Amino acid sequence: MLLPVELIDRIFSFLRGDRSALNACSQSHPLLFQLAEPYYYADIVIIVTEDNFAVSSFHENFSKNPHILDYVRTLEIRAHSHLISPPLLTQDSKMLSIISMIPRMTNLTSLKLGDTLLGSSLYNGNDFYATLCNCLQHSSVEQLFFDNFSNVQFSALDNAKNIKKLTLSYCLGLMEEPLSKPPYQLLETLVIRSHPDISLFIGMTSRVANLKSLQLRGLLTMKFNWKGFPELLAAGSNSLTELHIDVGDRMSSSHILLFIQMMRSSRSKYTRFGFHKRQVTTF
Repeated sequence: MLLPVELIDRIFSFLRGDRSALNACSQSHPLLFQLAEPYYYADIVIIVTEDNFAVSSFHENFSKNPHILDYVRTLEIRAHSHLISPPLLTQDSKMLSIISMIPRMTNLTSLKLGDTLLGSSLYNGNDFYATLCNCLQHSSVEQLFFDNFSNVQFSALDNAKNIKKLTLSYCLGLMEEPLSKPPYQLLETLVIRSHPDISLFIGMTSRVANLKSLQLRGLLTMKFNWKGFPELLAAGSNSLTELHIDVGDRMSSSHILLFIQMMRSSRSKYTRFGFHKRQVTTF
């Protein structure tokens, strides 16, 4: 090789995310294979379908080549539950095995779990949450995304010592018993997308002691149950400095006044406040 290894590594860093280009480079020379491998496995997306081919493939690859786990920076597991028949994903031992490998992904910073089906119950099993709870307690994950989850068990996050940002998109929470003591948590940013559910507000109220940023995004209207939201604001009043609300153009003046009233009652000292009212096209 005529080029310095450091320069080639730098070039590969710009190809991160382009798996086809990295794969082509890695096949051209043994040294390029070694240099491209960390970037090839930096961002993993596992699509779960009926045949479970992707799950089996990644499980086999991780098991045979455990050094790959050190390369993973972001991991996304997305199920197509409308194409999957029972048994449920949560009963799949290989999927749970992949999740249990997360603590060994020492450089993993972002974990996204989702489903293409709105309100899917695919991730509802106790085995899944027990495995998730254990892996988050011992992992380096700082950003956690739940997409299309129903009955989110927030208690699974209570010992997640490194999570700084939690995103709940199209989610419903499980009504659990109140915490007897504050969780060990460094959560700084909470993002709730689409119509918030009262269970999300109540579930997160005792878990936002260190919250700095609260973002409600993708709201088409404010005509839904805001019960529990003032308590959530009040719970984070000592640390909350940024509040962002993103709503559609169908929000009435009365709803705006209601929201301002809730802000005043929360006693939070915002240094940044964003209120974005966007045009919504109806078909």
